[in-house]
Amino acid sequence: MIRILIIATISLCSILGMGQTKPLEIGEVHFLKSTVLNEDRQIAIWTPEDYKNTDKKYPVLYLLDGEWNFRFVSALADKLASSGDIPQIIVVGIINNNRSKDLTPPGPADNKNSFGGGEEFLRFIETELQPWVTSTFRTHPYRILAGHSFGGLFSIYSMMARPTAFEAFIALSPSLGRNNEQAVEQAVEFFNQNKSYAECLYLAVGNEGGYTLKSSQKFNNIIQDSSPPKMRYTYENLENENHASITTTGFLNGLRFIYDGFNIEELSDLDEIFLCEEYYQNLSKRYGYKIRVPEEKYQEFVLEQMALREFDYALFLLKKYKKIYPESISQMYLFATFYLQKGEFKKAKEYYKRLRQDGFEDENTERIWEQLKDF
Repeated sequence: MIRILIIATISLCSILGMGQTKPLEIGEVHFLKSTVLNEDRQIAIWTPEDYKNTDKKYPVLYLLDGEWNFRFVSALADKLASSGDIPQIIVVGIINNNRSKDLTPPGPADNKNSFGGGEEFLRFIETELQPWVTSTFRTHPYRILAGHSFGGLFSIYSMMARPTAFEAFIALSPSLGRNNEQAVEQAVEFFNQNKSYAECLYLAVGNEGGYTLKSSQKFNNIIQDSSPPKMRYTYENLENENHASITTTGFLNGLRFIYDGFNIEELSDLDEIFLCEEYYQNLSKRYGYKIRVPEEKYQEFVLEQMALREFDYALFLLKKYKKIYPESISQMYLFATFYLQKGEFKKAKEYYKRLRQDGFEDENTERIWEQLKDF
């Protein structure tokens, strides 16, 4: 009877739980007072799920047209990071006050109230927004600027006007035809004077024709002719997308291009830990901050050697793993498993004891702990 009541109570709780809802929130909005622009700006911030539970630092994506792009790009970044294609990143969505003014570079015939405020807006990002983000959140010194249409134009303008303000750019269907292709003309001089330019640019247009396509092709030809040897660059014509739909595929492809080679699982030739470490040293140089070999690779190599009963080499790998991830519960668990398999039960007991002290308890660990008590 009691058992039936318990089951009934659990079922009732489940049913009540199904009837309760709460809003699904993505990020939070901050208000930043800008002296440069003499106005308040809304800034949407999304941080990865583990941000509050770790002390890790993250690269930052500065996303234009935040009111349109923030939610889906944040979800996209989360999905790409979960599959290992990119690292976890912070997304900063800049919400518009006066879009046509802020996102267009200054031109000779502009109505200053409606267009051509790009210089002031860039100065706001560089001198106010970036320092605020850096001081408020834990960030790595790798910054991406991404935009579409006028936002794509602003991304390219920023690349040429402030070459060191960002490390990577995404420009989707940029409005490069504006002001008689002013930005295209400026690109010739920029790349002639910046042969050693070393940042990253992803440029894409849809099946849209007009000046957007023609001007982007001209811009692409200028970069191809200049061929900056250190620049990472690609151009895509996404023929299945139009001017509006390009954002979905474009931001996806752009992030993947910027982090091309980041997913180590796609590289089958890295079959030794030394090769993995060398590879990640090179990635660290590319992105300007230390990127560690993922824990999963150490675990994979250790388990492989344990299966072969190559205990000396397995212990060597375990010590490397511990040095890189000293606080990892998984590393501690692998040490416990290693000594258990090797038959060194006193050492295994020490690690299982530490696991329990650190709050790691599951049925298997408790069962093994009971068996090790007498050692």
